[in-house]
Amino acid sequence: LHPIVLLPGNGCSQLDAELSDEYDEPSSPARCGARKGKGWFRLWENGTTLGDPDEAPCYADQLRVVYDRRRGDYGNVAGVRTRVVSFGTTRGFGPYGNDGDGDPSDPER
Repeated sequence: LHPIVLLPGNGCSQLDAELSDEYDEPSSPARCGARKGKGWFRLWENGTTLGDPDEAPCYADQLRVVYDRRRGDYGNVAGVRTRVVSFGTTRGFGPYGNDGDGDPSDPER
């Protein structure tokens, strides 16, 4: 048997984010920090479902990667935690909604 390795692009992976009080939102739009302390939310569903275009600056800021010279490593912006939806499965691929039921490998889909 040979393994199959799936490497999703940034257009299909789904990411959740959680904002802590450490997150310093940009000045415009002011609502980028509105989800601070409110738990996990869907930050990135896929490239075609960004929702409200006015939130594009929020997406850009919260998806931003910063370089830490002291550690010699890249990471999230301070105060932004991220996780991959259904990591290690195909359920996190594609525009299948937030219910987690959209496994593209499911023949009944």
